[in-house]
Amino acid sequence: MKDKVHLEWVNGKTKITISFSEQMLFIRLYCNYPSNKVIELSISKCILDEYFRIINLVGNGFNSGVQCQGFGKLIFNIAIQAMRYHLEEIKGLPPASMSIRVTGETSSYNDPEDEPDKTNCWKRRNAFWQSFGFVFDDPKSPRSHFRCELDKLNYNNRGVTGNGTPTFIDIHEFQVKDDKPTLSHPDNASLS
Repeated sequence: MKDKVHLEWVNGKTKITISFSEQMLFIRLYCNYPSNKVIELSISKCILDEYFRIINLVGNGFNSGVQCQGFGKLIFNIAIQAMRYHLEEIKGLPPASMSIRVTGETSSYNDPEDEPDKTNCWKRRNAFWQSFGFVFDDPKSPRSHFRCELDKLNYNNRGVTGNGTPTFIDIHEFQVKDDKPTLSHPDNASLS
């Protein structure tokens, strides 16, 4: 197993990190960098069973202050590229492997209790995942499994986020970061 791979992209008020480990993929989007307000997407990699599973997308839901501002589009556009990057660059698999399944399940955790906000939340959430090409087992339910093959997922790259960042950033614009700790001298100069 290779060491963990870390990629990073910083521009203006946006910082995005991608971390790959043997079984997980984490994408963190700091939408008001350098503040620590983060939207995080975690995906498990079940390569032996030949699928990726979206575990959760948190930080941009109802009353987060950043909902409906394009940050979800941005983070999942990066996730599609990161899953492909994992298969091609890290695992060395051929392009034919891109037909691997991607699955997930919606959750109504932290949604409002009262109507119409309750229904609007799950309809907006389902529309979000469907915009990338996911198919729902029960699209009329606030909690449903969804799935699509990686090579059939669509980028949803129209527009910019609430802070002006494009909703699509090519993964090749990211910098590779290593796992080495950085030491600081008393005069604030750093050593690697």
